[in-house]
Amino acid sequence: MVKSKLNGLILSGGKSSRMGHDKGLIDWWGKPHKYFLADLVSPYCDDVYLSCRSDEKHSVRGDYNYIVDTNEFSDSYGAIVSALSQYKDTAQLVIACDMPFITREAIEYLIRMRDASKIATTYQSPDSGLPEPMFTIWEPSSLEALRKLAKQGIDCPRKALIISKQHVKHVKPLDKQIITNVNTPEEALKAREKINAR
Repeated sequence: MVKSKLNGLILSGGKSSRMGHDKGLIDWWGKPHKYFLADLVSPYCDDVYLSCRSDEKHSVRGDYNYIVDTNEFSDSYGAIVSALSQYKDTAQLVIACDMPFITREAIEYLIRMRDASKIATTYQSPDSGLPEPMFTIWEPSSLEALRKLAKQGIDCPRKALIISKQHVKHVKPLDKQIITNVNTPEEALKAREKINAR
């Protein structure tokens, strides 16, 4: 099967209630993480965009592209649907800005394992067995599935992957740390300790 173009979509989020500030602005590796991730995926994608709300677009640096989320669905679900709707023939490599341990190798591996005949190729947690929708390639065909599920009241990306599991390729990460989310100050402190120990 011919693979469609691949864009990068960084879920840059805005203010986090649990973290108390914008997780995309945390500097893990020398620059705000949303820009670090955009630069990291850039060699593997046709274009890269930061997702943002309409009231956040003015804060995106001028040398980065952005997509404004529609208010149609919840935050991350809406961001994914917005990108798929705006670029209908293009797959979206979605990465959330609360994942500080993502590497080039992890991006390359997911792209290498991509199955364009499925609606998505996702990393799967070795511990819980659950898919990680925030580090997933969403194919153009996933848009119809996501819209159908939303009509049934389901607007959670993880639930969408679970319900559609027969149409999703699951990939075990080479290092489970890459799919670690950091959502609280306590988790950020632990992540910082791991990074400093490297």
